[in-house]
Amino acid sequence: MVENKIARVIFLLLTILTLIVIFVFSNQGGSQSETTSTGVTRTIIDIHPKTKNMEEKNKQELVEELQPIIRKIAHFTIYMNGNRIKEDALQKKKCELT
Repeated sequence: MVENKIARVIFLLLTILTLIVIFVFSNQGGSQSETTSTGVTRTIIDIHPKTKNMEEKNKQELVEELQPIIRKIAHFTIYMNGNRIKEDALQKKKCELT
């Protein structure tokens, strides 16, 4: 019983954290949002073994090409995690009822 209450509190906190992340990213202006996703894309390119030694011009072109894809993946991941937390919380609730 106590374990279920702890699990419910954890799921509640994770849900609130997910909603805060969605709100913060949604509240960013267009240029700030683009700067964030461009920075993440650039970091990925700089650490990936196949792209980290590329010339700067080629890296910049790759950033411009991949940035929209990285942004879509980020949106998908945030919403998928939110849904997963919700499903886990509902599963815990079902266990409590039976």
